[in-house]
Amino acid sequence: MVKNDEVYLLKLNYMAPLFYPDCSLGSIAYIKRIRANLFYDISLTNCSVIQRKTDKEMFFNYNQSSCGIELYADVHFLRFIMPFIPFQTNCGVVRCL
Repeated sequence: MVKNDEVYLLKLNYMAPLFYPDCSLGSIAYIKRIRANLFYDISLTNCSVIQRKTDKEMFFNYNQSSCGIELYADVHFLRFIMPFIPFQTNCGVVRCL
C-alpha cells in the first residue's frame, strides 16, 4: 500500500527556426522552413510504501531526466497551402540520476 507519494516535474523547451531553405522538390513538395526544439525534463519522485504482512514502511526516491532536440520541417505538398502539418523527428537521452 502506498502511504504517501510526491512527484515534482520541471520541463524546459526552446523552439527556434534553424534556416529557411525555400527549395522545391519539383511540383511534389516545397520546403519552407526547418525548426528545432531543444528540451530538458527532470522529475523527482518520493514515495513511501507499507508492506501488508509486516507493516514495515519503506521509502523510495527516484529521479529521472531527459534532454534532446526535435527537428520540424514546414512542407507544402503538391503546391497546395494546407493547414500546418509538421514533419518531425527527435533525438534524446534519458538518464536516471
